[in-house]
Amino acid sequence: MTDPFAPADRIPARLTAGTRWAWRIASPVTDPAEVSAVWTFVRHDGAGAAFEITATNDGGAYLVEATAAQTAALAAGPYLYAVTLTRTADGLTVAGDSGGVEVVAKLAAGTDRRTFNRRMLDAISATIEGRATTDAESLTIEGRTIAKTPLESLADLRARYARMVAAEERRGSTWRRRPIQLR
Repeated sequence: MTDPFAPADRIPARLTAGTRWAWRIASPVTDPAEVSAVWTFVRHDGAGAAFEITATNDGGAYLVEATAAQTAALAAGPYLYAVTLTRTADGLTVAGDSGGVEVVAKLAAGTDRRTFNRRMLDAISATIEGRATTDAESLTIEGRTIAKTPLESLADLRARYARMVAAEERRGSTWRRRPIQLR
């Protein structure tokens, strides 16, 4: 059984804000004690300040670790990261690894984790159920007409969203993925 508190052996594709982040990376240099490694994270859309983690030497590798308090203020969304290696003897700096990760919000009470498509399917279903006892599709009061979507159209929309939700569930979709667009 693996220890859930042990650092990962690579940067995870998904990191949760407000939790400890830790991974251990093999050093690309002979002596990691002579080179500092800084991981810089920036939101993909450029919003917010950069978040930096300075790795520590961990027996020939780099231990990259941030506390829950340090990651708590990060907004959820896609982030880009880049590693900068700096030789301590002369300050020479080179670019290391780079890539992308998704930062997700820590689950809190009241958080709606349903996908967009699931929320739409639920709303359409609730509308149909609420309309089952009413028979008027339009109403005119003092010259103003309010028209409701015909039940047939709602049924068509419900079928389309039901297909999209089924496709998401087959893929193992998560709440942060983009919704499938209606055509």
